[in-house]
Amino acid sequence: NIISRVVVFLTAGIHATNDLKIRSRVTLCGAGRAKTILKHIGDGNFMDQGAKKLTDVVFKDITLQGGSNTGSGLNMRGDNNDRHARFMWQNVTLTGTGSHGIGISRVNHIIMDNCVFQRNGARGGLHHNVYFLFVSHVLQSDCDMSYPVEGKSNKYTSTAHLLTQRCVMKDGKRVFGIF
Repeated sequence: NIISRVVVFLTAGIHATNDLKIRSRVTLCGAGRAKTILKHIGDGNFMDQGAKKLTDVVFKDITLQGGSNTGSGLNMRGDNNDRHARFMWQNVTLTGTGSHGIGISRVNHIIMDNCVFQRNGARGGLHHNVYFLFVSHVLQSDCDMSYPVEGKSNKYTSTAHLLTQRCVMKDGKRVFGIF
């Protein structure tokens, strides 16, 4: 049984998207986060993935930039009986969303390495740079999750097996907490 993997490479420059769609076993890779910008130009969420299960998804070497009408950035809501699994963000910047930069529920096995999630959550105090709900097995390493527009840098609700190392969370509008 051969399981194929698809790598989508975006060249240096600014690329526009209305609604980002990702499938399982896909890597979205740029030429470097200072060189490749994927800008959201639509209404609603940058990426909205409902209950259809996703596995083995990687974002690497890219900046994801919200626009004036962007809701959430990367929004993933899994199903308790068949959770999303194995997501990685490496050398990624995500900024400028109205709601959560990354809003994830019911996902297992997440790696965030050398990422910047800043200036997200313009729609109010309940929106954060990173929000986890019912997730497990998370590694956040060398990330900067500072300066939410409103809300917290990160919020972890009903999250299990979390390791956050060498991360920065400055100037959150509310007290950082693990719930």
